[in-house]
Amino acid sequence: MFGISRAANQFAKMRRAIGLPPYHELNIPMDAIETIVKSTGAEPWFVWSVQNRSTRGETNSAMDWIVKHIPKDGLIFEVGCGCGANLIWLAQHGFHNLVGTDGSASAIAAAEQLADLAQQKISVRVVGGFVPSEGNVTALLAINCIYYAPIDMIEHLKACRDKLVPGGYVIFDMVDRSFDSMPNNQYITDDWRLPEAKRRPSQYVVRMSPDELRDKAARAEFAMLSELSGTKVPPRYVAVLQRIDQ
Repeated sequence: MFGISRAANQFAKMRRAIGLPPYHELNIPMDAIETIVKSTGAEPWFVWSVQNRSTRGETNSAMDWIVKHIPKDGLIFEVGCGCGANLIWLAQHGFHNLVGTDGSASAIAAAEQLADLAQQKISVRVVGGFVPSEGNVTALLAINCIYYAPIDMIEHLKACRDKLVPGGYVIFDMVDRSFDSMPNNQYITDDWRLPEAKRRPSQYVVRMSPDELRDKAARAEFAMLSELSGTKVPPRYVAVLQRIDQ
């Protein structure tokens, strides 16, 4: 379930060989990303996340699913959108109703500049939280964000449900409960090589097995349609939930 396929990496190499960026990368100069991130004061991690985008299993799985199943004119709303890379990528692939929010003004400033550089149109604004600030959403996207703080998943999904069109989708990655049995899971992953006394607590606060999530989704009137591949460390999967309408 977890990780990036060998075939995907080979495909990326083929695209580079013919002068095209790998499929999952942004079509922008990679050396410009660091300049934009530094000038806006956004998190340095955004540089790595954009430059290494084609290796990020959780992001790639979510994007691939959207391309296959969501109409190009559907409203895709990403909460915790960071520097806007997912929205820019979707714009590159023909989607044109793209909205993102993030609690960080510097992240939104970086998103606006990256979108301008890519010559793609997205709408981003500074709004905190993980529930869309508007309704009629076709697909709600939340990648690499909702497991960093305690959350009542049932209540969260109920709040999101009210923002979706009938039959709308919620797509997000989740840290699998199996992470609890991995050595050092109680510490932040960047600190695993440090002496134990210097390690900080894990950033992955919420961990949930697919079965746990499926049960909570049903109680919020969602069906869990898919469990897509994510990452190996930590073990993550991408859940695709659909609003149930009687």
